[in-house]
Amino acid sequence: MELVGEEQIKGFLDACNKMIGSKFILIDKRVADVLKSIAENRAVYNLIAECMANFDFDKEYRQATSTYNFMLPEDPKKLVAFVFCLFNCLDDKKININDLLMKYYSKEKETSPYALFNQCVTTKFKNAAYFLLVGEKIKEEVKEKEPVAQVVNDEINNRLLFLVTDLKDYVDGLKKIKGSFITRSEMLELIITYINVIKNNQTGLYKPMLISVKASAGKDKELQKRIKAIDEILINQLVD
Repeated sequence: MELVGEEQIKGFLDACNKMIGSKFILIDKRVADVLKSIAENRAVYNLIAECMANFDFDKEYRQATSTYNFMLPEDPKKLVAFVFCLFNCLDDKKININDLLMKYYSKEKETSPYALFNQCVTTKFKNAAYFLLVGEKIKEEVKEKEPVAQVVNDEINNRLLFLVTDLKDYVDGLKKIKGSFITRSEMLELIITYINVIKNNQTGLYKPMLISVKASAGKDKELQKRIKAIDEILINQLVD
């Protein structure tokens, strides 16, 4: 698998974001655009190919539809393979999107079925691919890169270190991260890496590391709240 920077998969991310923000009437075009962006991006295409190795979509789809909820695989590679196959089936009309939406995504009155589908499926697909391609690259860079000169004052750096350490302690107390495509132990590994980045003043990695943590946060509201506090410091204090 070829690890890349965010800019190298921008077309794929943009296609996913357009689908997430679109109306249901455009679903055929948006699904086709996401599939096209995969075909045109070597890194994403290679990731899909790797995730598809020994993957049995029919089996996974039966499991996903065996309960009242549409349950995506928890493993990020399986999730990527699953949604890619699902989008192909939607594109080929082998799966009826109206039936899928009405059966699994019509229970919330305040959110449309299509919006909920994008929240639960398309967003997770985008985030899982991002984590596998960009998040792993960031972790490799952390291991290889020498600490950079400090560009934030000690007070802000210490505040960040406190908040990220507090984030680690919170995740450490969880049994699992609700709605995340990575496991609790994988999230802890990511946060511990972030702590080491801050201790070494590798400020160029502060924001990329937070993006990876945010992408993996799932639906845990307390976790999202703590991440938002870190994000606000970086937005207000750290200059690109």
